[in-house]
Amino acid sequence: MGGKIRKFFFEHRNPRQIVAKNFLWLTAGEFSSRLIRAFVMIYAARILGAHGYGVFSYILDLAGFFTIFSSVGISFMLTRDMSQQPEKRYEFFATTFFIRIVLLVLSLLLLVVAAPLFSRVEGGRPLFVFAALLVAFDGFRDLSSAVFRAFERMEFEALTSGVTNITIACVALLAIVFVPTPYALTISYVSGAGVGALLGIFLLRNWFRKIFTHFRKELVLPILKTASAILLASFFGPFMLQIDTIMLGWWKGVAEVGRYAAAQRIIFLLLVLPDILSLTIFPMLSRLVKEGNAARLQALVERAFSVLFAIALPLLLGGVILASPLLLFLYGEEYVSSALTLQILLLTLFWLFPRGVVYNIVLAHDRRFVMASSAALGAVTNVILNVILIPRYGGAGSAIATFCAVCVNRGLIFREARRLQKFSTFRLLPKVIIASLAGPGLMSYILLLFHVHVLLIILLSALFYFLILILLRAPIVEEFRAFFRQAT
Repeated sequence: MGGKIRKFFFEHRNPRQIVAKNFLWLTAGEFSSRLIRAFVMIYAARILGAHGYGVFSYILDLAGFFTIFSSVGISFMLTRDMSQQPEKRYEFFATTFFIRIVLLVLSLLLLVVAAPLFSRVEGGRPLFVFAALLVAFDGFRDLSSAVFRAFERMEFEALTSGVTNITIACVALLAIVFVPTPYALTISYVSGAGVGALLGIFLLRNWFRKIFTHFRKELVLPILKTASAILLASFFGPFMLQIDTIMLGWWKGVAEVGRYAAAQRIIFLLLVLPDILSLTIFPMLSRLVKEGNAARLQALVERAFSVLFAIALPLLLGGVILASPLLLFLYGEEYVSSALTLQILLLTLFWLFPRGVVYNIVLAHDRRFVMASSAALGAVTNVILNVILIPRYGGAGSAIATFCAVCVNRGLIFREARRLQKFSTFRLLPKVIIASLAGPGLMSYILLLFHVHVLLIILLSALFYFLILILLRAPIVEEFRAFFRQAT
């Protein structure tokens, strides 16, 4: 039995086992640790109040506004290149490392020097120094994660992510108990990110020793050429999320930012599972694109879509119905007024759950212009609608702007993915829709009328949803069974 478990979790035997192994590792590392961190942050929001939590959220998002062009775009490209050309892995890693160092230095200069000039939070300037350290640590950890993903060794990424998030949660909890301030909360993030960065460097210490001997200047221009569009896409994606917080702070103050951030954090937590699945299949997807194996690629994409929508639809319907009692339970009475904001943001799940899969298809085919232009159009849409809606509707207006921007951005990416690769999106959805309407939809509403506790409503609705799927013999049930057969 022990040998079978060891082979499943540490060896590569077949494509389905690899996906299942990596998904479970990332779920254990990412989802569980992020869940722990999320509950600590929810506790922090209750203790600090909307104003204090708003200061913390505003500072980090404003800092991120100046640093996002040094983030994940190049790492995605590194994963793709090493997956498709493993014989050049050290050359790609070393060259990408020095490109990241240059971008990171520019980001930190902008953050420390320019970002405080745009802040309207009194006493927030010292926090930017800690935010700069956070960006630097996350940059090194992100580079390590790109290597783990390229060779589908997600157990190492799970380890670094888990250690990072648990460290953040533990230090943040101590800070909240003994020094409940936005400063202490920011420092807890920095400490956890530092521990994760050091662990990632240690695990890849042999790779880092080769950065000088394997650097290839001839790779710089091709990497930068591809990165130019990916960096724009990486810029405008986070921009659409962070500009909401910044513009809310300008017009409505940090208390409104705190309430909006509380609703937004729920969405971020729900997106962990689809992001994990996307990261899990990306190396395999890149190889299939290079091999030109359209049939296997279509099967992989459709299986991923069936799983993602089977999770997204019940979350969307149940979340819209239970928004108010959920916010009351998690954050307290002060945050219930953001229920409408949460309900609107939940509508984005239909686009955001499959985002990683469709984005990976476009990225694997190197469609740089489409990635950049769709992200830019989404960002412009978000800014224009924020200007129109925030002054009158506050957080709810910003949520509407975000939803419209996501529709523009992801709609264009989805259309390009369909053009590049044939796949069916809605063929397996009718039974999922029926089960979602009956379970998280109708069941949640009825139980809410009888004043059942929100946690019990979620549990009973989920059980009823899966029961209906089984009774309807939905194809997604077999996907779940096949997945768990690989894990047992």
